[in-house]
Amino acid sequence: MKKFVASSIAVSLIASSYAWSQSILLDEVTISANMTETKISDVGSSISVFTREDLDNSSELYLVDFLDDVTGVTSTQNGPRGTTANLFMRGLASKYVKVIVDGIEVGDVTQPQVSSSISGLQLVNIERIEVLRGSQSSLYGGSAVGGVISVFTKQPSKGGSTFKFEAGRYGTFDAAYALTTPGENSLTNVNAQYYQTDGFSAQSSGSEPDGYQSSQLGIKTEYYLTDTRTFFASVDIQEQNGDQDDWNGDDIDDTYKINTLGLNAGVEFLTPRSKNTLTVNYYDIDRFYDAETDSSYEGSRLGLAFEADVELGRDSLSYALSYHNDSSMITTTKEKSSAQFHLFGEYLFKGVPGLSLGLNGRYTDHSKFGSHTTGRVSALYSLDTGVEISANYGTGFRAPSLYELFEETYGYGNANLKPETSVSTDIGIKVPFNSNRTILSLTSFESEIKNEIQWSGGGYINSNSASIKRAGYESRLSHSIGDFMDISLNYTHTDDGEGGLVRRVPKDDYSLLLKYVVNSDINTNLKLRRVENLTDNANLTTLQPNYTLLSGRVNYKITDDLSVYLRGENLLNETYEVLSGYGTAGRSFYAGISLDF
Repeated sequence: MKKFVASSIAVSLIASSYAWSQSILLDEVTISANMTETKISDVGSSISVFTREDLDNSSELYLVDFLDDVTGVTSTQNGPRGTTANLFMRGLASKYVKVIVDGIEVGDVTQPQVSSSISGLQLVNIERIEVLRGSQSSLYGGSAVGGVISVFTKQPSKGGSTFKFEAGRYGTFDAAYALTTPGENSLTNVNAQYYQTDGFSAQSSGSEPDGYQSSQLGIKTEYYLTDTRTFFASVDIQEQNGDQDDWNGDDIDDTYKINTLGLNAGVEFLTPRSKNTLTVNYYDIDRFYDAETDSSYEGSRLGLAFEADVELGRDSLSYALSYHNDSSMITTTKEKSSAQFHLFGEYLFKGVPGLSLGLNGRYTDHSKFGSHTTGRVSALYSLDTGVEISANYGTGFRAPSLYELFEETYGYGNANLKPETSVSTDIGIKVPFNSNRTILSLTSFESEIKNEIQWSGGGYINSNSASIKRAGYESRLSHSIGDFMDISLNYTHTDDGEGGLVRRVPKDDYSLLLKYVVNSDINTNLKLRRVENLTDNANLTTLQPNYTLLSGRVNYKITDDLSVYLRGENLLNETYEVLSGYGTAGRSFYAGISLDF
């Protein structure tokens, strides 16, 4: 009898990290990844939370660029805007990083490693970002060994409209419009975006620019059936078109088109002691490439889930049942699919003063690889002085992707692959000073993955080595000066567990962020990033030149409803490469306007 496996949806064990530009009390912050609200001070895992204010003050326009300055996160991109973007978290590649947007996993199942399709996702309609570092596999499934990025778009709140427009270098302009319409028992938000740029050459030595264009339409609604029951639904449609230089290095135009569709609907119903949610979601992505050999990639994911969060005095219990089905077809390859069923449970114990202990487990039944169990233990101990000590231990399971198993066009697939398994640990300390105005934190982490699936030159195989490791530490120092200045210094060190390099991940990554409020109408933001000891060489023998990037933004509020801004990227006009042979943008300036009415 065909078995089905899991995926799914659960509360997040999280805790203790601050947004870049805010100095706030721990017990005031809650995280709500995948619909569950949990105080950040209750569970011990490394998390960063970014609010709408942080995004408005950012010098970046796109999510992938914003995440580059988050502790423990780096990204790569094959040239200008719209080209393939990949995230790394704690040294682990995209296949180990799960990105969720409004409850929908935006994973491209046609990719070799089910990497997240986020290159076209802008910040303009995002309300909140939660970055969970470290293994969340027992919470969110196998692709969350490195961590989870949960994105929450703006919720319908009240009537009104917002218009934003920006223009700048490389023939770039961006326009966005959002409208919220209240009903008698409902709220609906409609947003539309259009972005276009002439771009620059994807090849670092090229001169022919590679342009990009995207358009997006999103609708989100909430209908209040009763005081305790709410129906919610959302749809998001995006089309991307662009030029990309030939894969073998020719400075010529290969064109591509990417269409995505995300659907999510459900019902939330409350009882005096619990919140229950039933959801269904669907994500579809189609990619088409016009090159020497035309190719197409069509993938979809259907998901169903029931989640319950129950209050048990000071403690809490969460459990979930979920199912998802992945389907993929690549050019001449016949359609392939896999299914997963999952049972998840988590207990949060707070019966000892100062101690929060989280225990969770996940049972997964996979249509090809059978049943597996994963689990996690998370502990946070808070001293009377405000010092926090945290520790986490988690196991993970990742089944091979449909591409890795069944790709037939070029013969890369290997139906005999085994699943990957992992063990991840971290331990951290956080020390506040000056009534939380100054905060110092340090976290040491390590992950070990067995049966790693890797590219062999002719196809995919399980690694012959016993295991691969990723290790390092993250440190952060933040300080607030009155109500007018916030400063934070982040440093991440990542290696292969033995002090060696990890391909496409900087061994040493520094960032300095400064926010300065001139007065009630003017504020500024500066960001300085230093990358050292980075390699794109498969043999890890050749280092990329170190580089330093400076960006900034100035906001001016003309009236309560009208503001303008000027932002700049790569202000030092640094010439650098993240991926060998791929171009990056030079010094760039952009001006924008925002109007509420």
